[in-house]
Amino acid sequence: MNSVNLSTIVDWPYVVNMVPSLRALDLGFCSLPTANQSLPHINLTKLERLDLSNNIFAHPMARGWFWNLTGLQHLYLAGTKLYGQAPDALAHMTSLEVIDFSFNRNMGTMTTSFKNLCSLKILDLSWCQIVGNIKDIIGRMPQCPLNKLQVLRLGYNNISGNMPDQTAHLTTLVVLDISVNNLNGGIPHGVGLLSGLSRLDLSSNNLSVPVPSEIGMLGKLTMINLEGNNLTGDFTEEHFASLTKLKSLYLSGNSLRITVDPDWIPPFSLEEVELSSCQLGPSFPAWLQFQVDALRVELSSTGIVDRLPDWFDTTFAKVTYLHISNNEISGRLPRNMECMSLQFFFINSNKLTGEIPNLPRNITFLDMSENSLTGNLPSNIGTPGLISLVLISNQITGHIPESLCKAEALYALDLSNNLLEGQLPQCFGVKNISFLMLSNNRFYGNFPSFLKYWRKLTFLDLSRNSFSGRLPLWIGDLSALRFLRLNQNMFSGEIPPTISDLSRLHHLNLAGNGVSNQKLPQFAET
Repeated sequence: MNSVNLSTIVDWPYVVNMVPSLRALDLGFCSLPTANQSLPHINLTKLERLDLSNNIFAHPMARGWFWNLTGLQHLYLAGTKLYGQAPDALAHMTSLEVIDFSFNRNMGTMTTSFKNLCSLKILDLSWCQIVGNIKDIIGRMPQCPLNKLQVLRLGYNNISGNMPDQTAHLTTLVVLDISVNNLNGGIPHGVGLLSGLSRLDLSSNNLSVPVPSEIGMLGKLTMINLEGNNLTGDFTEEHFASLTKLKSLYLSGNSLRITVDPDWIPPFSLEEVELSSCQLGPSFPAWLQFQVDALRVELSSTGIVDRLPDWFDTTFAKVTYLHISNNEISGRLPRNMECMSLQFFFINSNKLTGEIPNLPRNITFLDMSENSLTGNLPSNIGTPGLISLVLISNQITGHIPESLCKAEALYALDLSNNLLEGQLPQCFGVKNISFLMLSNNRFYGNFPSFLKYWRKLTFLDLSRNSFSGRLPLWIGDLSALRFLRLNQNMFSGEIPPTISDLSRLHHLNLAGNGVSNQKLPQFAET
């Protein structure tokens, strides 16, 4: 009965208690008013699955009527706003295999014990504002001769302390997520004993010191996420030695050095690799040429002082998200980028030279700003899916190609600080654009007439060009404008009174033009 509105059924537990043959009861998203009932006798002895998630109960968890259902195997209470800890009766529900208490925000100090739940396979306590020491919480997990716990999620809580080295009772874990807490210290060597682990997420804590080499013993790992810690030292071939199944590697936001032999061949084939802020350079990491299945690559601020390798466009042919900004990458971009699958490409703040080649057909976000790119813009710059194009502070010359008008999804265009010239193409079909920044170029002509149809335009900067003529009366129709810079051009005539209709305008600069000296019109209150 998932998503059926049962908000008027106050006595719903008594109703379902009259159906003793029930094995599964799904009442998620049913707007149930409360679970704070007391049943004198439980008839639901065959019930194995109970899902009450995403109802707003908002009373202490211990008052729920369901704690005497000792035959339950699956219990889902996510997003119910139950608060406080589960009662001692939970210890007698030894058939439980799945417990989901996530998104209940006010569980407080952890006192619940799961030690006797020998059948438990999945425990989700994420987003519960749990307070406590990680050593104590790990000590409350199932401790049975035949432990079955495979998934433990403790992310987004207020758990503190050092990760305990003794985790012998958790050796069956496949997923361990303690991300976004207040853990500190280092990653214990004992994590290497979790031989079945495939996903390790300790991101966004306060961990520090080097990563132990024992992490390389986790041969079944498919994902490592250690982002946003203070990890230091080297990540070496020894760490990666047995990680043959690794698919996702997240180490961004640390001070790690990836130190491997230039001829090293990794034992894994990654799909996602995020190494921003780690030290990879000065050479472009040669081991990445074997990651031909990569879909997402982040290498920004990694100390690379090198040219893009010859294998760049072929190895990264499948990559859809590539972020390699804030390095010192020099030389030219590959000529046949058009065949790449890139949708998001950020290579700003480097030292690239030469012309921009034809763009990947699926490009949506492109930032090549703050390089030394030259020549004309590519002929296919107006790809249909293009949303944002940022080329600030290069040395690009020539005209804006007419093909840009085909980018009907375009939202932001910033070509400031280049050597572009001529009149702007009449792009009447690009109507969703919000940011148009063309300052400090050599454009000329009248105030662009096609802007009349760009009613979503919020930021417009045509300053430091050679635009001329009168400002049109219809400028007041651009009602979304907040930022308007037309300074250092050759506009003339009177400032149109309709400019006062721009009620959302916060910044206006008309200096350095030939407009009349009359007093600016009074703006309406915002």
